[in-house]
Amino acid sequence: MHIYLGQKGGEHSEDGSSHGGMQGQSARREDVLLESAQGQPEIGNSRLSPGHIYRLMQTFSQLKRDLVTAIGFGGMLCIPNLTKLNLKFSLWLLNQVYVETQTIVLDDSHMIRFFDEDVEKVFGIPCGPRKVDGRDAHVSPESVAFMRSSLGLVDKEPHSLKRVESVLAKELTESSSRLEQECFQIAFVIYVMGHLLAPSLKHDYVSVDYWGALKNADHIIHYNWCNYVVRAVLDAAIKVQSGWHGKGPMTIPGCHLFLQVFYLDNMDLGCYTLPHKVFPRIKEFNSERMRVMIRQSVHSGGPDDICAFAMPRIAESVCYQRRYIERSMSSGEVAKQNWRAASTIPSTSSAHNVEEQQKAGDCTPGVETTPPNKSVPEVVDIGRFLNPGGFYEYLKLKYPDIIGCDVLDLMKRHNAKCVKHYTEHHTMARTYCKHCEDSCDICNEVIPWESSPRCWFGGSETPI
Repeated sequence: MHIYLGQKGGEHSEDGSSHGGMQGQSARREDVLLESAQGQPEIGNSRLSPGHIYRLMQTFSQLKRDLVTAIGFGGMLCIPNLTKLNLKFSLWLLNQVYVETQTIVLDDSHMIRFFDEDVEKVFGIPCGPRKVDGRDAHVSPESVAFMRSSLGLVDKEPHSLKRVESVLAKELTESSSRLEQECFQIAFVIYVMGHLLAPSLKHDYVSVDYWGALKNADHIIHYNWCNYVVRAVLDAAIKVQSGWHGKGPMTIPGCHLFLQVFYLDNMDLGCYTLPHKVFPRIKEFNSERMRVMIRQSVHSGGPDDICAFAMPRIAESVCYQRRYIERSMSSGEVAKQNWRAASTIPSTSSAHNVEEQQKAGDCTPGVETTPPNKSVPEVVDIGRFLNPGGFYEYLKLKYPDIIGCDVLDLMKRHNAKCVKHYTEHHTMARTYCKHCEDSCDICNEVIPWESSPRCWFGGSETPI
């Protein structure tokens, strides 16, 4: 089965309704295919609501903003007003997540690994040493009951996000008590977790299983909230890949906005590729930019409408952890053959094993490290090296033994100077030929073209 972008039901708005996308030619350009698993359920909506957070942030005083920044969640103040999300694009991404290796598989040759630190770069939330639901987060039932009563999560509304929002809307001043300020900070974490970072499948519902990480507001910044988000994304991928067994359309689970931003930020989209200079990265992704980047990353690929995707950016050009994990000049890791068929859909506990492997010191969770391939291929496609970094990539492939030597730096500098001189002379020659051509147009009646002297440049004969 195929998934269409820009079709009816392809976008989700804050009120939970689906939109048919843009009208006219723009909508037809977005009518591209994403390959997905067979038997895909009908897409309903998502509980992920960044627009709610954006509108709430606009009402915050400077004191409230300072309190949010103090607990390490200052990145949430930069959330753009994303009122529409392409849910079919999110569903495809969740289908492409290989849970065992914590990667997004693009095709048979490329996959991109994501880590806890990548969530920190996207959203600007704490990535501390303590596990949110680990041993450090133990809390007594009495403390949980006290926090619930302080936030108003009692009686008939023990899980209501609206009740949490009412706490955030209360006025805070410099004279407010320490308890009031800490209640605000705790409520803020619950609110952003419920609306963005780990949303529930139920409407106006938040399941708080991390009370221990909230028991002391001063310690919130020391917990690894990024890992909690990653585990929620992996659990969402498991649910999507194992099939939808509920009644009616499927509600997209997890923080699929992270997958969208991470995917688009790691793809080579030509002039639409963003430099990684602004943090958190979510700050640069408004609705229009995401729509255009999605359109540039997928397109029809032949008479059978086989989809094709943009290639990953080389590791050195991105700010994410893959730049420290992949080999130099790598455009994503090599995907395992038949990665979906070779592995059964793991349980939630196996998704959590990724973190245990990280604790054991494995820098590439879920897979063994493969040494670089030092064999020289018999036939080299020179076209793949015709790019700004192609010279180094070619040397690495043909002469791997010189990588890390001083002579390599000399060769790279020499190549850069040659390219510079060639470009300058090429531009000067073209300018000179253009001036000569303009002069010949003026004197064409005096000197016929057939009898005028000529010079050769770029394979074409130009009169001078």
